[in-house]
Amino acid sequence: MNTQTLCQNICIAILLAFTAIVNTHSASNDFPLREKYKDVPTIELQTLSNEYTNTIIIDVRSKAEYEVIHIAKSHNIPLSNRGFVNKVKKLREDNPNKKIILYCNGHTCAKSYKATKKLSDEKIDNCLAFDAGIFDWIQKNPQHSALLGKEPADLSKLISAQEFKSRTLKKEEFEQKLSSTNNAIVIDIREAVQRKFNPNYKSIRNIPFTNIVKAIKNKKYQDKTLFIFDAVGKQVKWLQYYLKDNQYQNYYFLDKGVKSLQI
Repeated sequence: MNTQTLCQNICIAILLAFTAIVNTHSASNDFPLREKYKDVPTIELQTLSNEYTNTIIIDVRSKAEYEVIHIAKSHNIPLSNRGFVNKVKKLREDNPNKKIILYCNGHTCAKSYKATKKLSDEKIDNCLAFDAGIFDWIQKNPQHSALLGKEPADLSKLISAQEFKSRTLKKEEFEQKLSSTNNAIVIDIREAVQRKFNPNYKSIRNIPFTNIVKAIKNKKYQDKTLFIFDAVGKQVKWLQYYLKDNQYQNYYFLDKGVKSLQI
């Protein structure tokens, strides 16, 4: 091997090593939980898109999240469900040769990893976490997605982070706007078991998520200005889809929910 060829080979090796480092760093940034759950097998977005028709897909999020948006044909078996493992075992028995894919909201959501690990510990094989999650999926595969019960999903109805932020107020701003607004209604969408601490707001209406969704669909409070809070500021993100879909104009959310009042 002459000197020129040797130098070329060394340069190629260095370039490949550098590319591998960059790709690893990028993957780590995009999927910050993969290092923590490095023993959990994952499936990439393109691979799942290609194998969609021949897989069992399980949404491990809550029913409320699933009803807003999910992968079409997926089964909703929340990780918190006591019968989670047994229900997946039944799917495995009915589909012995198919991959079982578990997903949640993606990237920074740990549920898909936890669910896959739990099934592995129970000796249920060929299970993988789709850690890119529902929002990466819907952008690539709207034809295989459901949004607010409709397939294919209408991407124009997705709510951006900026749109959600525009309706979210910090504690001081939330309370100031509440005190200066006529026809205001304060709605606590927490479940009863979450109400160990209650804010000191007048005339709070305790309406859990499922019930407030029904009220919104029935246009019950459309002529009011709604001030809504939950436990930590996550449920209201899903509620906004129903508010927007039913043409509500006047509503605000408490940033970080009741948690922000206890700090």
